[in-house]
Amino acid sequence: TVGGEGRLEGSGRILLGEQERGQYRFVIKGKKVTFGDPEDIALRFDCDLVISSAEVRDGGTYPKISGRIDVKQGMIAREFQASASPQPEQRWLCDIEVDIPGNVWLKNIDAEIEMGGSLRARKDESGLVLLGSLRVLRGKYYVFDNEFRINSGSLEFKDVQHIDPEMNIEAE
Repeated sequence: TVGGEGRLEGSGRILLGEQERGQYRFVIKGKKVTFGDPEDIALRFDCDLVISSAEVRDGGTYPKISGRIDVKQGMIAREFQASASPQPEQRWLCDIEVDIPGNVWLKNIDAEIEMGGSLRARKDESGLVLLGSLRVLRGKYYVFDNEFRINSGSLEFKDVQHIDPEMNIEAE
């Protein structure tokens, strides 16, 4: 499909035989794909993904997305505090390598931060986990009426149970 500047191409198969009924595998390749949530995220990326059926421990079958995403630019407008509302159960899995060379900004009332780095997004029946690190390339952080210029920093995603990065920022 071609739309705007972005392009997605896909191919795949669905098995309908008695033994494999409902199994599927689709290959999706994209260039300059735009994705987002109108409230708080907009990304442009290239991708090489596989969406396939995957059996889980309870005997169910969930869609699994695996592959690579190369983020070319983005803006995330989320506050730093964690969401208090419980998330509904989501029946999908993923194992995706995400490369972010830069030009991805986190902007909120407290900060304007450009980031780059590599992450691995994994989701199984127990939840979503991010592993890897992001470099803080530049930006500003606001505390009360003071503006701090960020010289460098990092976010290290090491926790295999929760998305809770260790943050190290140098600012003046």
